Amino acid sequence: CTFQILDPRISRRHLQIKLEESSGRHHALDFESSNGVFVNGRRIESETVLEDSDIIQLGDTTLVYHVTDSANAQRTWDLLRRQGQGIVQTQLRTDVHGKMED
Repeated sequence: CTFQILDPRISRRHLQIKLEESSGRHHALDFESSNGVFVNGRRIESETVLEDSDIIQLGDTTLVYHVTDSANAQRTWDLLRRQGQGIVQTQLRTDVHGKMED
């Protein structure tokens, strides 16, 4: 799944999270971005195994990695807000003809 995060400090190809089929675990990989990728506050230099609830930071964006849907999603969101994190709207609205709305 490819998705875009609108953050001026994120490169066009910044981070890959991939599944290693043999172990069933996800790994984070920095695509040699200029601002780096951080997992739990540490810049990753090589492919890094992700654990449930890891905090991934790239640019001014913070992601929380979960193995499954989290029953604690609201609690996690509240914690991040207390730490000064906010939502950046990354979905652009279009009209019925696919044109960008103002």
